[in-house]
Parts: sequence; C-alpha cells; structure tokens
Amino acid sequence: LTSNLIRRHGECACLIHRRGGSGDGGMIDDVFVEDADDLSKTRALESSLWELSALERHYHPAMSTLAKSVGTEDDATTPMHDVEEFMAHTYKSLFDQERKRLGG
Repeated sequence: LTSNLIRRHGECACLIHRRGGSGDGGMIDDVFVEDADDLSKTRALESSLWELSALERHYHPAMSTLAKSVGTEDDATTPMHDVEEFMAHTYKSLFDQERKRLGG
C-alpha cells in the first residue's frame, strides 16, 4: 500500500529518504504533530516514514525485501501492487508457508 501511494504521490518520496546526521546514528526527531486539528499544521512533509526503516530489518525475508523496494520502483515499468493479494495472508498462513520453506 505504501509503495502504491508513494508512486501515486511522488512528492512524498522525501519521507522515505530523509535521514538524520551521522552524530545521531542517522535518526531524526519526528516533527509530526498528530493532535493538530488543521492538517496543514501537522508538519507531515517534514516527518519521515521511519516504519519502513524498521521493516527493512524484519525477520521475514519477503517483508524485508518489500520494505527495501519502496521508493525504488520505476513508475513507468513497475505495476502497482495488488493489495488484495497481501490481505489474503494471515499470521497462520505466513507461519505455515515459512515452516514448509524450512522443511518442517
């Protein structure tokens, strides 16, 4: 879903690539104001999608690969992801798939 949204709204790509300085381990302070009543005062475009960085280190290889690919797709040649495919999975189906992959 995030990949599709970033491709539809390219101006939001800066949210993926924003990094902090080297002195703070690359982390940035999230300036998003979640309780602002006026959307223009949320500072959303000054924030980051830090969740993607966390998902890049996910234990499941498919999840890690997907997270790393967000923002790198070629808009002209890469089709949008079919979100329905992802919604078909449950924790149980992912667990069973991984167990089969590992031969258990």
